[in-house]
Amino acid sequence: MADYALSSKTKDKPFFPKFMLLNEDIQLHIISFISDTPFATTDTTYTNNINQNQLLELGLSPLTCVLPVVSKHFHSLLKSAQADYLWKESLLRRIENESFIWKNGLMSLITKFENNTETTDSIKDVNDANIILNAAYKSYSDFYGLTSPVDNINQLLFRNVVCDYVRIVAPVFVMEGDAQIDQVIGLHLFEPRYRLLMEEVMSDMPFRYKMGEALPGPNYPTFIYANNTPIGVSTPAVIVQVNQCVMHENGEADVFLMPIAHVWLERIWMRPNTGRLHMASAVRMPEKASLNMEDNSAVSYHAAHHGQHRSDDHVGVPNSAEYQSIFQILSEVYQHNRLQEE
Repeated sequence: MADYALSSKTKDKPFFPKFMLLNEDIQLHIISFISDTPFATTDTTYTNNINQNQLLELGLSPLTCVLPVVSKHFHSLLKSAQADYLWKESLLRRIENESFIWKNGLMSLITKFENNTETTDSIKDVNDANIILNAAYKSYSDFYGLTSPVDNINQLLFRNVVCDYVRIVAPVFVMEGDAQIDQVIGLHLFEPRYRLLMEEVMSDMPFRYKMGEALPGPNYPTFIYANNTPIGVSTPAVIVQVNQCVMHENGEADVFLMPIAHVWLERIWMRPNTGRLHMASAVRMPEKASLNMEDNSAVSYHAAHHGQHRSDDHVGVPNSAEYQSIFQILSEVYQHNRLQEE
């Protein structure tokens, strides 16, 4: 008992003198209750950090920045293979409590790995976090050709969701305007910097998809549309995917874009020798903030189309028949001009 006598410095503080006598698996289970991971997308942390421009806070967490420096034993324990259990517990909590980001993030990862939506279609209505996580394990292993279990699979999945879904680094199209999720935007891009943008995001696409044929998905070219100006840290923007485009020989492009997510700009810079093409890293908004943006966009859209019309470069949103007809006409005009030149 003398070994565990409390000193005057610790007797008034929470104290667990026999912790070190426990099995390491039990130690990790106890630590899991206080070992949250970075990018918790609850409104009280994630959103406030963005709005207060405290962007570095997004990557801080007890598991990564506090617990490893408590003691040498904690540091060693959290570096061990068993510590992946903590990342798994965090992922399970995130899927259940923050599904707008984390369930959708894992499903996006599965779609990217499999290049189809067969698996995600089968689990989109599933609420069991373990089933979703197991589907992600299989998809990750199949994609990388892994034949045996990976010790840190949960940490790897977490990192992939953060790097490929929660965060995005992409070129930026800047123009004030309205953008609502799943509402097609038609644009004619003619500035040199935006010609370069389209050339880059469409570089891996077969020629026919640059001549107006609808892109098949599910992995579409994407970039950031900064529709709120001036742009700066924490400015709201949207991620848009290219659904169809006609790229003309002079580099100009007629495009139909689909907004797929609201984001906050995290860091903005200008690429040299690109005619002032901006790049940015951005982070996705959680559900509440995204819904607020949708409400604001709906009000702006209604005012623009039922009140005083605001002039900009937007093309009216077409219906599905008009959508196909426009690109058919553009493609025929392009082909006609090529034949004339020959």
